[in-house]
Amino acid sequence: MKKAGFLSVVLVVFLSLVVAFAANAAQLYNAIDLGFNPRAINNQGVVGGTRLVINDDSSFFEAVTWKKGVITSLGTFGGGAAGVCDINDRGTLLINVDPGNGAMGDWTYLVIQPNGQQDEIKGMVGEDYVYLLRLNNLNQAVGYLSSRTGSQKGFIWSQQAQITIKMDGRCWLEAINDAGQAVGYGSQDIYSAPSPMIWTNSSMWALDTPSGTGGVHDINNSGWSVGSYGTSDSSAFHPAFWTDDGCLLKLKDLGGLPGFAAKINKRGEIIGFLDGKPAIWQTPKAKPIFLSDVVKNLKILDTMDINDLGQIITEAERPNGTHGYFLLTRRNR
Repeated sequence: MKKAGFLSVVLVVFLSLVVAFAANAAQLYNAIDLGFNPRAINNQGVVGGTRLVINDDSSFFEAVTWKKGVITSLGTFGGGAAGVCDINDRGTLLINVDPGNGAMGDWTYLVIQPNGQQDEIKGMVGEDYVYLLRLNNLNQAVGYLSSRTGSQKGFIWSQQAQITIKMDGRCWLEAINDAGQAVGYGSQDIYSAPSPMIWTNSSMWALDTPSGTGGVHDINNSGWSVGSYGTSDSSAFHPAFWTDDGCLLKLKDLGGLPGFAAKINKRGEIIGFLDGKPAIWQTPKAKPIFLSDVVKNLKILDTMDINDLGQIITEAERPNGTHGYFLLTRRNR
């Protein structure tokens, strides 16, 4: 009887620990309601994005930043609408300005430094429309140029130089680190599927994939890249991590669920999607966790960015069915 009683106590303690762990895991993050559509967050916790402004007789989208609960309106910079595309750790902003004439691809981009210095990248370079996506701490911006005929070329902009990357097929860039390494896509001809590629040492080369297909979306300052890879026996793509020498590590995907990795911070935390649901890998070798499982009272629908502190910006559904945008911060343990 004494032995049975002891085992009962051990079982109760064990179950209590399991319940406590599960409750703690379910509230791994606190959520802060931002009140606007976020696009990027830097390592000082400053969020940039776009906010809808509704007046009595009109409405428009303006660029905004958020810091410690305070939203700062940046306006539309003389256009019909504007938004923050990215913000680096120095506080420099990459702004997208829509002139409001309804012409796709006629947007202007601004690189605005904290001291007020402003550089303007016109909506066209030569005969090509400009699309810029990301900004590093050296104020280099990356994206692509698109012609009227649909051809695409990778594009790296800085005050010092503008680099156009031409391939026989298509090429565009999605992210750039502080070493000037840029990642994106490329294809050798107009008929072949694009492959994940990296621009480094003034040349473009393919990252390792089983079938040569996939995509790459982000690169950190250690040269680690994330995206997706395809296989020859399936049309589905799966989340990928590449080391600094371009070797593929297949991220765990919960039993073959399709998906991709979208962003990586310096600690190797990765955010992405599995079966269309936002997920996080706390290390490149870790089992993924669905974000909705670790945030209380929110169904996470989308995730946009993660900084080196592990703060994440998301879109989520509240218990009452309404949608909002939130900053997720780790709870103190």
